[in-house]
Amino acid sequence: MDTRVYLDCAASTPVDPRVVASMEPYFSAIFGNPGSVHAFGREAQAALDMGRQNIARLFGVDFGNVVFTSSATEANNLIIQGAVKMYRKEQGPDHELPHIITSSIEHESILEACRDLEQNSLATVTYAPVNKEGFVDVAVIAGSLRKETVLVSIMYVNNVTGAIQPVEEISKIIKGFKSDKLSPRHQSRYSPKELMYPIFHSDAAQAIHCLEKIGLYDLGMDAVTVSSHKIYGPKGAGALIAGFSFGIGIAPMIMGGMQEFGMRASTQDVPGIVGFSDALKFVREELVQEKKHTKELKNILVKGIISSYPRAVINSCEPCISSVCNISFPGFGLEELLYRFDQQGIAVAAGSACSAKVLGPSHVLVAMGLDEPLTTSAIRFSFGKFITREAMHYCVERIPLILAR
Repeated sequence: MDTRVYLDCAASTPVDPRVVASMEPYFSAIFGNPGSVHAFGREAQAALDMGRQNIARLFGVDFGNVVFTSSATEANNLIIQGAVKMYRKEQGPDHELPHIITSSIEHESILEACRDLEQNSLATVTYAPVNKEGFVDVAVIAGSLRKETVLVSIMYVNNVTGAIQPVEEISKIIKGFKSDKLSPRHQSRYSPKELMYPIFHSDAAQAIHCLEKIGLYDLGMDAVTVSSHKIYGPKGAGALIAGFSFGIGIAPMIMGGMQEFGMRASTQDVPGIVGFSDALKFVREELVQEKKHTKELKNILVKGIISSYPRAVINSCEPCISSVCNISFPGFGLEELLYRFDQQGIAVAAGSACSAKVLGPSHVLVAMGLDEPLTTSAIRFSFGKFITREAMHYCVERIPLILAR
């Protein structure tokens, strides 16, 4: 057995060999620009259309409501900045600033985009807190909705703890708020376009390979962000998927062409999109098997760690996905732990890979209010379908050595 074990699937996954095979023709045989009118371009456009249609069908939206991006990070920026830009364009510069509601545990691409808007006086933002188990305070969201609220963005699954957020409950609150807008006593206060707000968006990058419900209608969401490389697809592909026409509620951020229905100028990455579409198809078809497998891997690891180090604290609380487990090892430092695991050939993380180069406690665990000995010794273990039981037992065997003093 390879003595290296990869337990950082929440950061990125290996590409499924079937996905690699499906992408291969589009690098050399079917290589045309999908914007070209000749046969080479039409072949590429047909592949692009098929990938878009497959993804639209899985999420229960129309073909034109899937915009491909280079990543989930870009898609998150598009929905946040695009919603604010469109609102300001419609309401004019003298109108009150648009308002966004998000949570304190979102991915950095959400938080940084919001902070940038705040710092440039383009929007106001409410950051809903979470409890000690890592679940967002729904009451704060309900109490923060107001006339200028253009967007509510709450992740479906947290990338650090695996906590499944109460998005359906939040959806009901937002629907109630919108219904109240339409009541005779309030309708006159809003312009026709204001009645569509707030848009309810969710970063679902960590959810689509492990949760049954992903349809926007089923979840009551207006838009979701998804990522290819989290689901055994290639890096460099993501999407913003909406249940409404993009030109109504979101303005484009990248100019220079009419690709992606005018929402994102740039020649599309056809091989990446083909791979993304197939990867999504495979994870949805194999959802039950992967959930069962990752749950078994998680149980093996947790039992092994608790047996070897009884002081360990599990930070991931139910409801939680089976592919992520966050554990603190009081008495150890974060840098020391990462080094010790790496020396034994075991790849783990402290949190999001997007902030991994800045070593320190995860902002998610800090937001949960955990004590410093827990935040500064927390490791995220994340599992995938290509990790074997033998590999997990190998990790358990190495735990006493890793944690030896």
